[in-house]
Amino acid sequence: MLLGTLFGFLAVSLVHNTIGNYIAHSDSATALDLLAALWVAWPFYSRAWSARKALLHPPVRRYNLPHKQAFAKLRQILSNTTYNFGDKWYVSSADTVQKRITACLRFTDEEQRIDLSPLSHHTSLRKERKQRLLELEVQMEEEKELDDSTLIQFDFRATVEGVSWHACDRIIYALLSDVQSQLGPGEIADLQQKAPAKSSPPWWLIAITVLCLLSVAGAVGSHISKNWQKIATQADTARPAEIAAGLRRTGR
Repeated sequence: MLLGTLFGFLAVSLVHNTIGNYIAHSDSATALDLLAALWVAWPFYSRAWSARKALLHPPVRRYNLPHKQAFAKLRQILSNTTYNFGDKWYVSSADTVQKRITACLRFTDEEQRIDLSPLSHHTSLRKERKQRLLELEVQMEEEKELDDSTLIQFDFRATVEGVSWHACDRIIYALLSDVQSQLGPGEIADLQQKAPAKSSPPWWLIAITVLCLLSVAGAVGSHISKNWQKIATQADTARPAEIAAGLRRTGR
């Protein structure tokens, strides 16, 4: 996402210094700058959002062990795992009939921010403690076609205080690593989920593109029309002088 922002600013500078100054010659150049920034930054943000979605909702995996054994191991992992200063998972429900586990983890974390207090004569970094909440839902399903095989779906939901929206990522990675060490690596159940789907541009970006291009086309047309009017006015002004000069040359 940082690269997307950086390339977006570069696109704004490039378009403003070329097309904006030499073609549009109007306020529509600002819209064109914004359009270029959106199209350059969108692929980076789209990829980051896809990666974020894949982390919070990983694909369903198949593990080669009975669902009762997988259920017990997952329950044990959540009960024995400790983070930071003794923070542990709180298992709100563990339903063996529906093969479903829900749990949450609350913890505090330090976050640095720039202190811009007017009483301070210099810029400094200030540490603050922020609250984090990570919710987990695990759904299992026993495959009848394959003996001793279980499908497991993990779904995470992170709620963070402050600007560090990725503060819970390390907890997710650590939990999935523990699951892999206890249950095995498993395999993705749906082969189509292995390859990331290519996302098309959103409708709002296409709509903004159409509006910006119409605005720029109108500005360019208006600029060309003004230039033609200026040329026509200059021609009309110069024509009587040319006629008078011609008459003087003929001696009339």
